[in-house]
Amino acid sequence: MRAIKLYFSAFVVLFAAQSLLGQSYNGVVGLRANGDLGISAAAQILKRQTLQFEHQSGLFSPIHQTSLMYKKHYPVLTRRFNVSMGGGAILRGEDLAGERPMIQSTPALGLTFGGEFTVGRVNITYDFMPGMFLGDVDGAQFFSNSGVGVRYVLFERESATKKTLRKVAFWNRDKKDNKKKPSKNDKEKKKFLIF
Repeated sequence: MRAIKLYFSAFVVLFAAQSLLGQSYNGVVGLRANGDLGISAAAQILKRQTLQFEHQSGLFSPIHQTSLMYKKHYPVLTRRFNVSMGGGAILRGEDLAGERPMIQSTPALGLTFGGEFTVGRVNITYDFMPGMFLGDVDGAQFFSNSGVGVRYVLFERESATKKTLRKVAFWNRDKKDNKKKPSKNDKEKKKFLIF
């Protein structure tokens, strides 16, 4: 029984450490699948806030969609897993049959709700995006889609905990102490190098 408590305590400590040192990003890029295949990119603009750009060009369906969404993220249990919500602009179109293929695009406003999980440099997302067309359209005024994305973390963001641990780490102190002060001769040499 005591061994079980010890293992459980070790697991909790490791899980907490992973949560504190969890992955966060400044920029990600990848693919999103929702019955079609598209590209997805996001950039962190403020703390826990991102701008997300997505585009699907109708490879496997007649729907073409481009969206730019502002999202606010809320961590759940760990910084690696969070839920998000937001809204933004959508340009949605559909292939029109005829002699010359055309795409009729209509602007829309949309909302987004979802979650994401980051492991190392891999970011996995799921989102639901309802929208409403602006102006008159043939057919329904409202639409929705949901998709799963897999994205690569291009630019990591160091967490505040990592920064603090790096500052107080004993192995970094030796490097600071070994930095010698420049001698008088070094200063004089530098003067001659400046033109």
